[in-house]
Amino acid sequence: MLRINREISKIKKEVGSDTIVNLQNIFGLDKAKFNISLEPLNNQKYIVSIKYTSNQNLLIDLLMKHFKLPLDVNNLISEYLLPTIRLKFEMEYLHDYPFNGISWRLIYCDNEFSNLKKIYKYYSYIAEEHTKYNLSHWSPAMTTSTDILTFITRLKFEELVSL
Repeated sequence: MLRINREISKIKKEVGSDTIVNLQNIFGLDKAKFNISLEPLNNQKYIVSIKYTSNQNLLIDLLMKHFKLPLDVNNLISEYLLPTIRLKFEMEYLHDYPFNGISWRLIYCDNEFSNLKKIYKYYSYIAEEHTKYNLSHWSPAMTTSTDILTFITRLKFEELVSL
């Protein structure tokens, strides 16, 4: 419990706030694409909220090529058409942390794509696989922020934009 509190305090210090938002800043992720926050449920569980906005938009390309709209109109339209994925994961510290790892579970998925069920299933699978990996390969040297970053890199958002 002491280690968990120490790691969460360190993240808060890095972010510069008591509320843990804008984690993308400490991970060096693109602020225009990512918005990541951490909300406590209790001492063992946290909600990791991730909002990913892609700059790839096939519909905008279609508008520009076929309808020959003025650039300012295209820019205005593109503000509303950027594909966005909103995810919430439950991150739970397993018993005897730091000797046992962190468990991940998808609890919310929303997006502007057509295959919501497929995307929900994909991210649930990623969370399950990351938890299995943590159970078999965990090291007490891993920190919360390291595990969050490792988990985010497994999500592979750009691959889903083209579904």
